[in-house]
Parts: sequence; structure tokens; C-alpha cells
Amino acid sequence: NCAIYVIAVPVGKEQRIGDCAGDQLPNLAWRPDGQAIIFTGVPDSTVKMSRLMVMPVDGGQASLLPVPPGGNADDWIPAYSPDGRKLSFARAWPDGKLSIMVMDARSGKELHRLSLDSTSVNYAWSVDGRGLYMTNASRQRRGLWYVDLETARWQQVMPGIGQLGRLAVASQRGNMAMEIYRGHADIMEFTTDAHERTLQGSGANEYEPQLSPDGRALAFVSDRTGEPQVWLAEDDRPPRPLTNLPGANMNGLRWSPDGRSLLFVAEVAMVSDLYRVTISDEATVRLTHDGHAKNAPVWMPDGRIRIP
Repeated sequence: NCAIYVIAVPVGKEQRIGDCAGDQLPNLAWRPDGQAIIFTGVPDSTVKMSRLMVMPVDGGQASLLPVPPGGNADDWIPAYSPDGRKLSFARAWPDGKLSIMVMDARSGKELHRLSLDSTSVNYAWSVDGRGLYMTNASRQRRGLWYVDLETARWQQVMPGIGQLGRLAVASQRGNMAMEIYRGHADIMEFTTDAHERTLQGSGANEYEPQLSPDGRALAFVSDRTGEPQVWLAEDDRPPRPLTNLPGANMNGLRWSPDGRSLLFVAEVAMVSDLYRVTISDEATVRLTHDGHAKNAPVWMPDGRIRIP
């Protein structure tokens, strides 16, 4: 069974204040007056939508928190501004789109709505309460970003140096704690005697290895610059990026039969198309414009390109 507890800091005895609503582990936030906890719950087992709820610390009955209407939307990640006047939360709308909602904590009036092209997000208020720090805001906004609520202006604070997770800002000092996942994928070479070695060893995620037709060059996808790009490693020069497509997710890397170009599929802003990059001048050309999902293209010996 899931229950919500409070405990005195730094040392104290835990106190159970009530049960969770539904079978999910809730997101929690202190109400600014310290007399109640805002938490996420599923109060209706038939609708099964996550709602923001209020649970008094003295053990009173939990109730729904009044928020701007959302229909059958899921609400989660509640967070109060440092002055306690505004409450923000993430909302997944019935059409699947995601927003960060900011409302007046007293009246429940909607103040701001930030639309995101993402399926998940993590965020925290800035110390002055004028904006939010965000991670996972979209594929085009990898890394840590700050968005000013009044102007809706986005500013990158830190590029993608790994998958960023939850974050928290100290309200009095402004320093930040953040989860960074540094797991990565390497490209390995196996020799005839079953030995292996890492070909690049940059510490980044590197995948889609493709040897050139003459075997003298290796093309691969790497996020060592913070996001995936097509890279080329040759015997006589250091590895270098061939593409510069912000916010792209790449797959299906293939050499041309003459070894002069590379073919790949890139999904940019949730639109998937076929691209070609020429080795000599590093020029990238978009070959299709239909945006339909694609994978595993084939470059035929006669120069034609086929997509399954």
C-alpha cells in the first residue's frame, strides 16, 4: 500500500498523514503555508486520470485541488513559485500534447501555458520566480534550458552532456542539483582471435557503424557534441562531424556505392525524412519532404535508393 509521510529534519520520527489516491507513487509539493501537501493521485478508478490533490498535514481528508479546466487531461509535477503565489504543473492533454501550466495559487486562474513537443519533462522554478529551468523539453531543446514566463523566451543554459533527469533549485541560494545519466554505447571491433577494442572511446553514445566500400573510413552516429550527428573517422585524419542538424534523431546510415556520400534518416521536430551528406564538401541535402516514418534505406549498386 502507498502512503504519504512527513518527517522532521534533520532527525525525527516519521508521521503518516494519509493514503495515496490510486496505485501510483505520487509527485509531492509542500503548500507554502506548510499545512498541507499537494500530491498527484487517481481518485476515480473508472476515469484513471492523474489529478492534483490536497492532503492536510494534520491527517484530514484529501480533496481535489481547483485547477484550470483540462477535461480528461493528466496533471502531475506540482511546484510552487518561491513566493508561493503561483503553482505550476505538467499537463498532458487528451490529444497527447504536453504543456506546463502556471496558475494563480489563490484564485486558480491560468496565468501561463507553455506548449512542449515532448512526452516527458522535468523542471524547477528560478529563485526570482520569473521563469522555469527545464530538461527534456523537446528533441530540439536538449540539455538545460531557462524560459522566461513573461516573454516566453527560451535560453540554453547547458548543452546536452548526457540524458538529464530531475532537477531542484535551492530557493535561498540559487544553486541547482540535477540528475545526469552518463551511460553510453561504444562501437567495438572484434578481431579474428576474438579480441575486442573500442574504436572511438569518446565517452559519448556512438552507434550505426558503417565501413566505407574500400574499408578505409568508418561512418557512425555520435552525440559527442551534445546531440546525434553523422561522424567520419579516416585513417589519415581525426574523426569529424559531417552534419549539423539541430535536434535530430538519426538512423539508417548507409554508404553510396562509390563511397563519396552517406545516406541517413533524420527525424527533426518529429518529422522523418531521408538525407544525403557528401564527404568532400560536407554538404547535407534533404531528399524527401513527406515526413513519413522511415528506416533501413538501401542504396542500390546502380545508384537508386529504396526504402522498405
